[in-house]
Amino acid sequence: MQNSIIVRKCCPNNYTPQIENLDICDIGYQSKELAEITLKSFLSVNIGLKVLKMSWSCLTNEMMEFVAKKCDELQNLSVQQCTQLSTPFLENFRDHNLIALDTLGVSWIHDSDVVSLLAGPVPSNLTFLNVPESNITDTSLYHLAQSTKLRHLNLSWCDEVTDAGLSFSLPPPHRFSIPSSFGSVTSEQEH
Repeated sequence: MQNSIIVRKCCPNNYTPQIENLDICDIGYQSKELAEITLKSFLSVNIGLKVLKMSWSCLTNEMMEFVAKKCDELQNLSVQQCTQLSTPFLENFRDHNLIALDTLGVSWIHDSDVVSLLAGPVPSNLTFLNVPESNITDTSLYHLAQSTKLRHLNLSWCDEVTDAGLSFSLPPPHRFSIPSSFGSVTSEQEH
């Protein structure tokens, strides 16, 4: 222990990590605690992270609150198959400049989550929103239609979306996926 103190005093860490993209999908962890400690340590020194992709069923709202606090510059967030997350998770990112959000396999998302994310203090720059299998309705589509930057919207298997909701005009050009009994259908509108 004495030697490590001496090393820190005479040889400070002059290296500042500049990692901007982290993809930790489909990685098996020996324990939840070890994974959380590792992720917290990584995020504490990599404060310029812009892209974060995770697929870990043990990811919690508390960990996502930590991510939101440490990753001010985050623009692209993917939490595919993070099934332990619940509604408050998205509120942590209202102040962020998210451009892309992917929640494939996270079925708890409701209208209030989408509206809250779009109504944050930072103007929405969301261009890509992937919310298949969620509980959003026409209310979300109305608010999303107000976002002039949205270019991709995946609503596959969103059973509460109706034809009326899909009729809200999205400013062109937009790509969006709509529910279908056989999966998703992609459409493209242009001037």
